[in-house]
Amino acid sequence: MATKKTTKTAKPLLNAPDAPFEPMFPTGEVDLDAVSDRVTPEMTAKLAGAARGNKPDISGLPDAIADGRPLFKVGDKIVIEQYATILETNPYLHTRTYKVMAINPQTGDLKLWDESLCQWGMDNYVKGPMFGQVYKLANGAVVGKRKRGRPRKNPIAPTVVTTEKPTGEKKGRGRPKGSKNRPKDVIAAERKVVAEARRARKAKAAKRAAVKAVSATTAAKKKTVAAGKKTAAAKKAR
Repeated sequence: MATKKTTKTAKPLLNAPDAPFEPMFPTGEVDLDAVSDRVTPEMTAKLAGAARGNKPDISGLPDAIADGRPLFKVGDKIVIEQYATILETNPYLHTRTYKVMAINPQTGDLKLWDESLCQWGMDNYVKGPMFGQVYKLANGAVVGKRKRGRPRKNPIAPTVVTTEKPTGEKKGRGRPKGSKNRPKDVIAAERKVVAEARRARKAKAAKRAAVKAVSATTAAKKKTVAAGKKTAAAKKAR
């Protein structure tokens, strides 16, 4: 009896941009007071202090919102400077580059995709500016991209711009004369010290080798004498 082959269809990845978007959290109103009560002032100060050193400057990018209307469309990339709106002090959170996947003009909701972190994101261009969030057009810039790999052990030194000499002037080769010259008697004294140290090391090594050779000869003689005594004792025992 022939068996029927069944083909399995691969399920779409949940983190792929073409996968169906499903909210990770239950919908409904969020009790902001309950969330803020759990956050201590020390936690808020720590978050604000860490964010100040990592906040990039995106003021040079063009605005993405004008008169409350978005200047971008689906498929465009935008940069959003986001803040923790559920906290009472509204501290800075992060700055990310997103690809716009869907726009709801009635509510202002945005469905976003972070290509660097492979994560979904949600935002609202109507309520976001009320909390101080900044929206910019990416225009090829990528802000908030996760760095991969280990940092350089020896960072590349910045390039130094050198001024060229006028045309016709002879270009010298090597270092300038006298820049590293030292008196000849100083050089001769240093060479003498180095040579004496080398001779001392060689003499010490030769002495160790001679002592080792004498020790080996003495041990061989002792071994020969012991063998002779053993042979004599065996003959006497017979």
